[in-house]
Amino acid sequence: MKLENNLGTDPIRPLVLRIAIPSMLAQFVSVLYSIVDRIYISNIPLVGETALAGVGVCGPVVTLIGAFASLIGVGGAPLMSIRMGAGKTEEARRILSNSFLMLCVCSVVLMAGVFPLRQPMLMAFGASDATYGYANTYFTVYLCGTVFNLLALGLNQFIICQGYARKGMISVMLGAALNIVLDPVFIFLFDMGVAGAAVATVLSQLASCLYVLRFLFGKSVPIAITFGGYDGRLMLRILAVGMTPFLIIGVDNIMIISMNAILQSYGGAELGDRLVTCATIAQSFMLVVTMPLGGISAGTDTILAYNYGARRRDRILKAQAFIAGLCVAYVTALFLLARLGGALFVRLFTTEPELAA
Repeated sequence: MKLENNLGTDPIRPLVLRIAIPSMLAQFVSVLYSIVDRIYISNIPLVGETALAGVGVCGPVVTLIGAFASLIGVGGAPLMSIRMGAGKTEEARRILSNSFLMLCVCSVVLMAGVFPLRQPMLMAFGASDATYGYANTYFTVYLCGTVFNLLALGLNQFIICQGYARKGMISVMLGAALNIVLDPVFIFLFDMGVAGAAVATVLSQLASCLYVLRFLFGKSVPIAITFGGYDGRLMLRILAVGMTPFLIIGVDNIMIISMNAILQSYGGAELGDRLVTCATIAQSFMLVVTMPLGGISAGTDTILAYNYGARRRDRILKAQAFIAGLCVAYVTALFLLARLGGALFVRLFTTEPELAA
């Protein structure tokens, strides 16, 4: 297969754009998983507002689970890029095989560990008696697809780090497009409500997972997944590198979980669910800001890591400056969008004046 990008020789600015833009778009489209779910759920007749509050409680918990994909994927991919830049292909292959095993084990452990704790967890994180049923239904179905989610998200980093940013983008867009199509079918046509939204999400994640596995087990990819060469010290190294992005995502979502719980307690039986619904809408916009920004930084890490391995300090400095400029430009654009069109975004979820205000 023809290499999309040569990380060691292509001009820096075009190279950064060719990797950053697909990575950013992939994360932007990934946001649609949760936002489209929430938009459709908020428009379920009679129960939309309550159901949205329930799913909103699940949102940060779901993201927190997905952070384990970053722990391993963002931890392993830069190490793999460094080995590739240094010409150590066999070591790069071992990093991929160890990361694949870690993602599989982590998925099973998370699913088995969280499943029996659903009820106390959701109630502590902001669910009420009225919204718990919706939160539990969505979360239970979603947990069943944990392995698909973590493999799709985590292994996608190893596609990008080999120079195939567009392939990585396709894997995410495939799932998001399928989710957009399946949501109304399961929610409204099959009358499954919140459960339908979760089923659509899991099936979409399965599609992305199969695409990623097919690519990384294929013969045309430079470094494919193999079995064997497992090393506990290497796994710890992967976790050490991935710990920083994992903690950033984790702390952000713990703050959101705490805010939901405080809003539920402050609002009481009368206003608690409405306040959580409002927070869910605001959090959805924040995902539009933070996820693509993370896509830029995570996607372009591979350029920095590869050239670090190749000892090309000049290319690293040029890439860092250009990446920082891209991030500032994106944040500025989103700030202006929020100031000028924030009300339009809110109306996607609700037309009720009091809630929109």
